[in-house]
Amino acid sequence: MKKIKFVYQLLLNSIRKHDEKYKEVAVSGEEIHIPTRSGEVRALIYRPQKNPRTCEGTEPETHTPAETDTLPYTEKPALPLLVDFHGGGFVFGMPEMDDPYCRKICDDLGIIVISVDYRLAPEFPYPAALEDAYDVIAFLHKYPGIYGIDPERMAVGGHSAGANISTVVSMMAKKSGEFKLRCQVLDYPALDFQTDADMKETPLGGIPPPVMEMFEACYCELEERSDVYVSPLLASDEELKDLPPAIVISAGIDSLKLEDGNYADRLRAVGVPVEHYHYEDVAHGFTISAFSPVSLSEPNIMPGSFDIPALQETAKDAACRIMDILRRYLL
Repeated sequence: MKKIKFVYQLLLNSIRKHDEKYKEVAVSGEEIHIPTRSGEVRALIYRPQKNPRTCEGTEPETHTPAETDTLPYTEKPALPLLVDFHGGGFVFGMPEMDDPYCRKICDDLGIIVISVDYRLAPEFPYPAALEDAYDVIAFLHKYPGIYGIDPERMAVGGHSAGANISTVVSMMAKKSGEFKLRCQVLDYPALDFQTDADMKETPLGGIPPPVMEMFEACYCELEERSDVYVSPLLASDEELKDLPPAIVISAGIDSLKLEDGNYADRLRAVGVPVEHYHYEDVAHGFTISAFSPVSLSEPNIMPGSFDIPALQETAKDAACRIMDILRRYLL
């Protein structure tokens, strides 16, 4: 376990109380365990429960034929896969947070979604979460038949810290050549740990600098913050070149918005297909919190959420943008 300041431990203990509420929420994902170099990693798997639909509510031309619904699971056609990584500053959170999001993508696109319960800091600091993430995808690619996955149609995506994991795993996969990812979903990613939190523009309602400092102190050592696997924004052009196509979602009420835009620009500059959608009037975490039963029960913890219906419409638009890129590269 990484040693942290007492004040950071107090703040961490307070934030982690949020996770206890998610343990009481019923989810539609099925719990599975996937072997890694450090032992089994827990995850939730989502399999389609209905015919896929477009954002407009109509059935697309490409969908699983109805007659396969009666087949044993192992005899059904292999489906594309999205591997999801929840947010939480690398120190809190669990797959249950993303349950409504994962279920929607799974059913609307007719693909499998696996949301990974990677190890958290400071108990397991950098690079533990990355090792879990990489090993899970490598296992799914090597043994796709276990869950009915098409190993040639895999994508990765995440939110905040999970988006950092997603793009770093994309870099690791490019370097190793062990598996290929069709695209990466980067939902308000944390990409620059080298810049001090109090030097970033922090809109009212954004992540407070002391909280960001706690996240960083728990996750890695000071000298590790310039590592490109901690701060992908610092990667060289060569390291970014040939990464999978990406969608970057950013929020106006968020201290990460500048690094998100800069990362999208850097990917685009080296020839990576990128779509960047910026939503000015919402806060960090909006795509998940807008439909989270825990967050909706405590609207005071949702910055910019005084108008829940408007927030949900914005989150729906972002989800449709995400599903569009997944549909394009996976189906």
